[in-house]
Amino acid sequence: MSDASRDGGRLDRLEELPIVDGFLAGLGGFLGGYVVFVGLLVGSGALTFSQGLTTALRSAAQVFYNAFNVPTYTRQTLRIEQSGQVQEQVTEVWSNSVTGFQSITRTQLVDGEVVNEVSGGGTAPTVSALPDVVYLAVPILAIVAVGVVLGYRAIEVDALDPNEIVFGSVAAGVAMAAGFLALSLGVSFVLVRTGENAVLYPARSEAVLYGIAYPLVGGTASAALGQVLQGQGTGRDGPDSDEADEPTEDRVARPVDDPADGEE
Repeated sequence: MSDASRDGGRLDRLEELPIVDGFLAGLGGFLGGYVVFVGLLVGSGALTFSQGLTTALRSAAQVFYNAFNVPTYTRQTLRIEQSGQVQEQVTEVWSNSVTGFQSITRTQLVDGEVVNEVSGGGTAPTVSALPDVVYLAVPILAIVAVGVVLGYRAIEVDALDPNEIVFGSVAAGVAMAAGFLALSLGVSFVLVRTGENAVLYPARSEAVLYGIAYPLVGGTASAALGQVLQGQGTGRDGPDSDEADEPTEDRVARPVDDPADGEE
C-alpha cells in the first residue's frame, strides 16, 4: 500500500471520529447523572423544596459532586486580637457528604506567619436512608450508559477489528471527558456561596481531576462495549466476515462438460 493510500485512510478515519457526539455525550453524562441524583435524594426524603427550588437544586449539586469524589471546599476567616496582636484564624474544610471530611485550622499573624495549625478529619453524616454505594454508582452508571449509546450509534464499525475499536473508543473517551469537564468545572463557579467571612464551593482541583478521569475511563470502556454490541448486532464476527459472504471463484458452480459434446 502506498504512503498516499495510508494517509488517505487515516484522514478518513479521523473525520469519522465522534468528536462532537462524544462531547455532547459527556454533557449528557453529567446532566443525566445529576437528574438521577435529584430523583434519588427526593425519593429518599433527603431533599425537600421547603427552602425553595434553587436552594434544593444547589444542595443536590454539591452532593452530586461528592459522588464523583469532588469535596465541598469551605474557607472561613476570623480576625482575633490576642496579647496585643491581631491574628487570623483560617479554617479550611474539604467535606464529602458520602465519604467524610478533612479540616485544617491555622492561626496566623496578619503578615501570614503561622502561629498554630491543627488538622482533623472524620466521617460525614449519612445523606439518606440509601446506601452510600448507590450515590457513588450514579455518576459511573450515567457515564457508562451514554458511552454505550455513543459507541453503538455514533461510531461506525466495519468489522470487529481490535485496533479499530481501541482507536474509536479512546477518541470517544477523550471527547466525553471534554464535555463532562466543561460542566464539572463550569458549574463549580455557579455553586459558589459566600457568607460572613466564609466561602463555599466544589473543590476546583478535584473537579478538574475527576471531571477528566471518570468520563475518560468510563467513556472509553463503555464506547468499546457499544462498538462490540453494534458489530454483533450486524452479524459481523471479524475483519474477514464481509469476505465470507461474497462468492469466491472456487465456490462458483461451473457447468460440467457433456461427453456427448465431444463426439461427432
